[in-house]
Amino acid sequence: MIVPMSKVILAGPKELADETIALLHRFGKIHLSPEDLSPLGGKTQPQAPAQPGRREILERAVQELEGLLHLLEFQGKAEIPQQEPDWQEFLDSLASEEEALRGLVREKLELIDELSLNQSYRNAFETLAPLLGRLQQSVRLQAFGFTLKRQARQALEAIKKDLRRQTQGRVEFHAQETADQKLAVLAVFHAQDAEKVRSYFSRLGINELRLPSSLAHLPLAQAVDNLKARSRAIPQEISQIESQIKEMSKRLGPSLAGHRYLARDLLSRLAVKQESDRGRFTFVITGYLPEKDLPELKALVEKNFNGRVACQRVEIGHHEAKQTPVFLKNPGPIKPFELMLSIFNPPQYGTVDPTPFIAFFFPLYFGFIVGDLGYGLSMLALALLLRWRYRNSTLASSLTTIFIFCAVWTSIFGFIFGELFGDLGEHLHLIRPMAERFNRLSAESIMTLFQLAVAAGIFQVLVGFGLMFYTGLKHRDYHHILESLAFVLGIAGVAGFAGSWIFQALPAAYLWPSVALFVVGAGLLGWLAGIAGPIEIFGAVGNILSFARLFAIGLSAAYLAYAANLIGRTIGGLVGIAVAALIIHPLFFTLGLISPIMQPFRLQVVEFFTKFKYHDYPGKKYKPFKTLGGTT
Repeated sequence: MIVPMSKVILAGPKELADETIALLHRFGKIHLSPEDLSPLGGKTQPQAPAQPGRREILERAVQELEGLLHLLEFQGKAEIPQQEPDWQEFLDSLASEEEALRGLVREKLELIDELSLNQSYRNAFETLAPLLGRLQQSVRLQAFGFTLKRQARQALEAIKKDLRRQTQGRVEFHAQETADQKLAVLAVFHAQDAEKVRSYFSRLGINELRLPSSLAHLPLAQAVDNLKARSRAIPQEISQIESQIKEMSKRLGPSLAGHRYLARDLLSRLAVKQESDRGRFTFVITGYLPEKDLPELKALVEKNFNGRVACQRVEIGHHEAKQTPVFLKNPGPIKPFELMLSIFNPPQYGTVDPTPFIAFFFPLYFGFIVGDLGYGLSMLALALLLRWRYRNSTLASSLTTIFIFCAVWTSIFGFIFGELFGDLGEHLHLIRPMAERFNRLSAESIMTLFQLAVAAGIFQVLVGFGLMFYTGLKHRDYHHILESLAFVLGIAGVAGFAGSWIFQALPAAYLWPSVALFVVGAGLLGWLAGIAGPIEIFGAVGNILSFARLFAIGLSAAYLAYAANLIGRTIGGLVGIAVAALIIHPLFFTLGLISPIMQPFRLQVVEFFTKFKYHDYPGKKYKPFKTLGGTT
């Protein structure tokens, strides 16, 4: 539900502004909303940035501290300082530590680069060393070494052909795979063709394989040995540096993180101070907080300022709904479904929170589609396992709660449909459909399941119009009241006309009353929305029929499970059972999981939300002014 909010105005002498802002910051429950407060003292005049020197030093502190914490890779708990330091002195005191840390990080990065380069050199030279060693003393022959990806053998063949043509066959190639899955290639050619060959490789963008300059003067065998030794030593050096950085992180990290939080909090206070200035002698702060927290705020203000700062509640008018922040608060089992709303703006204040409806309809439709007791119990077990495995993660807790609800409804519908891993339960005489019209593998079930899906559509679409009607009554918005009634009358008219004349499922006497209902509904919508209004009735009917996708996708899910069992029976024996249970069923279920998630969610967003104009009235998220880590 949407938590009732109170709008408050705090005003007092300017010398108490800093203390008041600090109090609100520690209180951490008020959403600040600067606006024109002309009844209490005129418009806010453009203000110069509050304490520019202080802002500058705090911004520099945040920047430098974040840089240091990034280098330290600190992930621990922050230690908030009890008092605000002299920021310039604090930053100066870190200079030597920062220099040492940056030196260690720079050395580590250089070693990583050296190790990567050495490994490339070593593998290639180690592969080509026997041939290169014999060519080093030759005067007439030269060599050009390079590496290619292992998949580039066709390109190598083209290079061979091209170069042999250009040198009249005075070039030979030796290629061999290296330990790192590359192709080390050595082109051997006559000295008189050196310029031609090297120019050719340069045009192709192929770089020559050369020893590092520090090893170029050594014999090739000794250089390769040095590369091997260095490759063994570098990881140890990197490990030593990482140990030093880890020690610095443990020693400095908590304090640096705490000072970063403090600097950020002080910067946010400065911003509020600038926005709250109302003249030479006063400050005014306006904001919103949950209604239940208002007495606590008033008591805090009175206790700290003894009446020198006023805290006044102001009525929230209907025209202020767009500016009023929205705080959603739902019971434990329903709250995880707020996650599905998080991709949109929250509902506007004073309207309806659709979370409880999503919590009911989404798992219900998921279960209707999948409808298999075996899949449902498997999902439940997996969800409980993941919930335990990631028990410290709020996101994992929310997701697993949603899937537990889905698993329960899947199991319930699986029991109704008589499905346990497709038709396996029925073959083993463990479970049967409650009635033949619920057997999704039978032709008798088609109309029953189609009717159930459409009935669900009628019910939820009417619930949506009911929410529009409720919101209209709440805000005395007669347009919304009449619009929702017009849609209901129009839908009833279309349903009555189709049932009595087209399908003849209703008595013929319903025909003309149904036409009358449609005419009244269409007339109302024409009056409210113009010539396009009556057409919207058919759009709403289309939304209802869109729920038939639940039936269609459910049938495909049932036949996929049946196909998995059929494949297993075709293979036969224990092998067939293993293939069906361990490969086909998991594969089909995983591939088919997208539609049971996406289609019910789409029905909520498109067919349901539009009926009470959720997307037309976006709200503002509640963002309380609170400290990041606790401040003085």
